[in-house]
Amino acid sequence: MIIEIQPTTTAWQMPYSGDYENKSIWNGSRGIWSVDIKQPEINIVRRYTPLPLYFMKSEYTRSGDRSPLLKVIDPDIDEYDREGTMCLYIKRYDDGEVSKYITSKKIGDTLELRGPYFEFKFPRHPLNLHYSRPIFKDIPSKVEPENFRSSIIQQNGLPDIDTIDFYGGGTGIAPILQVLFSRKPYLGHVNVHYSTRGAEELGPSLSRFLFFLDKL
Repeated sequence: MIIEIQPTTTAWQMPYSGDYENKSIWNGSRGIWSVDIKQPEINIVRRYTPLPLYFMKSEYTRSGDRSPLLKVIDPDIDEYDREGTMCLYIKRYDDGEVSKYITSKKIGDTLELRGPYFEFKFPRHPLNLHYSRPIFKDIPSKVEPENFRSSIIQQNGLPDIDTIDFYGGGTGIAPILQVLFSRKPYLGHVNVHYSTRGAEELGPSLSRFLFFLDKL
């Protein structure tokens, strides 16, 4: 299941309003982060990797005539990241106390989160001072070309950027998707080795994104 969550308060936004682009937690060139979610009935927590996604809503989706379309937050036109909106990609296990608790929630119910926690930080590369990679968008033709990266590396005598090899299965694909969907994606190439019984397990929305990422 892909579940959209958003904060119940806006008070936290004020410290970020001045320089949000540099303060934003959605920085794929920095590393991978997660949050704890609490199951208060038995007082246990599990850690999940949020994704910068949201469901497009309209009068048709609210009335049930259509299913909401899952989209990647575009910081150039969307305010969802500034509002704290994010999605969790969760598999419900019959013996999973937290996953059962989260997936049984109704729209408007509250979850308790704690974090963020950086699970892994990428080594700082000097190219970050000179260049930002174009962000991923829902339609590949809208993604800006990387015209100047090679020339900037050559002109400034910078070292090559490491290639990431990522291995995962099931909902474990979330960490690398966070890196690739964030407002500042990782600057190097990424090879994803992903195991699943079939593409249908991902659902149509994530399968579409993986197809576009492969093309890009």
